[in-house]
Amino acid sequence: MSLFQGQFLFTKQIPESHLTDWNKVEIDDYTLLSHPSLNITSAKGNNFELHLIGDVYEWVNPFQTNQQILNSLVKNPTFDKVLEELAGYTGRFLLFYLSSDALHIVNDACAQHEVYYNNSFTAFGSQPKIIELVDKHSPLTNKAANNFFKSKSFLSKKVFYGNKTHVHNIKHLLPNHHLDIKNKRIVRNYPFEPLNHLSLNEAAGRASLMLKGFLKAIAHRERIALAVTAGYDSRVLFLASLELPCNYFVQKHLYMTNTHHDITIPSQLTKMFGKEFTIIPDIPKQQTVYPEGYETSIDFPRFLNIPSVLYQDYTYVNGNISEIARNYYGYLKKPSARNLAFLNGYKNARAVINEYQDWIDSNENLFKTNGYNLLDMFYWEERMGNWAAKAKTEGCAMGQKFISPFNSRLLLTILLSTDRKLRDSHSNVLYNRTIELLEPEALNIPINPCRKRKIIEFMRTLRIYNTYRYIGIKLQMLKP
Repeated sequence: MSLFQGQFLFTKQIPESHLTDWNKVEIDDYTLLSHPSLNITSAKGNNFELHLIGDVYEWVNPFQTNQQILNSLVKNPTFDKVLEELAGYTGRFLLFYLSSDALHIVNDACAQHEVYYNNSFTAFGSQPKIIELVDKHSPLTNKAANNFFKSKSFLSKKVFYGNKTHVHNIKHLLPNHHLDIKNKRIVRNYPFEPLNHLSLNEAAGRASLMLKGFLKAIAHRERIALAVTAGYDSRVLFLASLELPCNYFVQKHLYMTNTHHDITIPSQLTKMFGKEFTIIPDIPKQQTVYPEGYETSIDFPRFLNIPSVLYQDYTYVNGNISEIARNYYGYLKKPSARNLAFLNGYKNARAVINEYQDWIDSNENLFKTNGYNLLDMFYWEERMGNWAAKAKTEGCAMGQKFISPFNSRLLLTILLSTDRKLRDSHSNVLYNRTIELLEPEALNIPINPCRKRKIIEFMRTLRIYNTYRYIGIKLQMLKP
């Protein structure tokens, strides 16, 4: 296994070693170096050229290749039109846009293909570590940030916050922004139009069609494996994949019994539709062997339990990102930066609170004007842009490929266009309707029938759950 598996470096200064066998493309006066496991595609138009790292998939015509999609994108007259068309795709990718007067880096909807950059805008890469090959790290000068990166809360989670990292001169590109390299600035590119309200049926109907198309596009190029649990996200993806060749499995964690709902429910569900289903146990932590180079390829690597059997040369499809449309952070009105830090697992961390206050101050009016909920956008940009994105990078470093079909700006916009009360985390009317449109009999099998959900449903019938959660967050007593 090679160092920096599945990563890239975009730089004016080519490192002397480590990346000698990588793909190289000259873009303006930079060199794009990408690991051999990454697909790279290029196209030239009349006014600009595009270079793509990773993979992009279309739902309308699922047999389109990366090259065909890029050939379509390059026909657009302006950069803004490229972004508009790009919003309709899914995938995990980076797009480099070069014209006579502009050089931009654009990532996928939820920034699952990570981009880090130095303050001088001369080096860009998929981890701070790889940028260090061409630009020496400088230590943090902020005392609160220094304390945070030494804290138990960070060292247990090992997930960055906002666009900050553990070094002074390296930042992280978050979702809904792109890099304007020639002007050395970060540009927000979404949302700038009012969110159009959609009916339940329209949103569910469009979402089900898009998901089926995206999965068909992925399965056309890759052998796919899908983890099925008792939850909403995998239920929807499972039903959208029924017509495709797909391996279904669940990872049995060490704490699970044979009667755990994440074992019994997917067993019932797959049996209902005549699909084979495999239960894969975790390897005990002390017996886990990670690929050579993994630890030195990732900043603050997480050593998680992994299944004892992996589908070799398969692409893993998962439901991450779908949570953006499931009110994961609840119904708190006017959340403070302190509330957000608590919800994200960094209780009372001063550096994090300061960063989140800046984020609120910069974006609250924009979101409100365009009809977006602050908590939904926080989950999108912070939780997905840091926690979920790092998991994808770690997977690549282990030689595994993960794709989230929900990682489409158009699809997420459609899902967010319904009333929030219809897309609750525990009882999601929108997802229930989507399931009904895909395969109505699947509604006969319960979603997450665990003790916690029963208690929550009982509290809802008494109309006290939202009050309980509000007080719990304000007093920082609930588990985030």
